[in-house]
Amino acid sequence: MRLTQVSYVAALRESSVILGAILGWRVLGDPLGEQRVSASALVATGLILLAVAMQG
Repeated sequence: MRLTQVSYVAALRESSVILGAILGWRVLGDPLGEQRVSASALVATGLILLAVAMQG
């Protein structure tokens, strides 16, 4: 946390939402509802934007 801003690290931790949704769907057989897919897409978009912002 000393080498990067805490906000980037905290946002990267939110990728667990995506992994949890995928594992729940594949391993546990949970349905991928519209709300879960939308939330995962929103988190993934945020992570991509953070990665692009860190490059610039």
